[in-house]
Amino acid sequence: MKMQLNSRWALAGVLAVAGIAGGSAAAPLDGGFCSCNHQFEAGDVVHLLVDNPNRAENLPAGSEGKVLCGNPRFDKWVQVGFFDWDNGGRDLNHFCECGGIDSDGKGWWVRCNTLAPGPALRHGACCLGGHCVATFEPDCLNRGGEFLGRDIECMPDLCGCGEPVDCPDLDGNGVVDIQDAHEFIFQFFGWRPEPPQDLNADCEVDGLDLILILDAIGHCVEPIEEPPAEAAPQPDPDPTGACCTGDECRIATEAECNGEWLGEAVTCDD
Repeated sequence: MKMQLNSRWALAGVLAVAGIAGGSAAAPLDGGFCSCNHQFEAGDVVHLLVDNPNRAENLPAGSEGKVLCGNPRFDKWVQVGFFDWDNGGRDLNHFCECGGIDSDGKGWWVRCNTLAPGPALRHGACCLGGHCVATFEPDCLNRGGEFLGRDIECMPDLCGCGEPVDCPDLDGNGVVDIQDAHEFIFQFFGWRPEPPQDLNADCEVDGLDLILILDAIGHCVEPIEEPPAEAAPQPDPDPTGACCTGDECRIATEAECNGEWLGEAVTCDD
């Protein structure tokens, strides 16, 4: 009888890890996290690296969830409550022995090496100078853009068309010339890190923007700021000194002295 009981508990543990057991939840234990070699803690947001782990259905790589709990007997496994998924419709929290976040909710047991910390990195719409490109949020911010959100697709007018560029001096040399046309072509075909600009503000990047550059050649010169001129040196004021008139001494310039001027910086006490 004892052997059969132990076998049943062993089988229950295997079924829990396989994600096919059910039942009422027992209270999880408090304390440090006991699974995944302390790589995660209860409450951490994680995302999947593989599709349909542990026989899950419709749970693709990139799915995000929250670490719920672990069990030291299955220390290479962790229970995750996945967002936007019913977690198999099963309540497996009665195998939790550490963590216990949302212990009354539903979770799915997955291997630790199928998870990565943090939200999944996904493309989204990024506005760069009125032009929309699909890229990751860190790349968008590093390029000085505005990231509109993950999984948002670039659509016409999403970032606004802005105003037409008066002087399309793309290389910044102070004049619009054939080199700016070359620069636009390089950007258009992806040979520059900067995306091509919608120069005529029609919400399209096309040959009309190149024509705008060609039309501006020789007719548009960016003003070059001259460095401010140095101020002319101011003449020193007339020096003052002691001026003796009879028995009286006062400080005055040589021109103001009606008596004997004793010299520059000489005081009446000298």
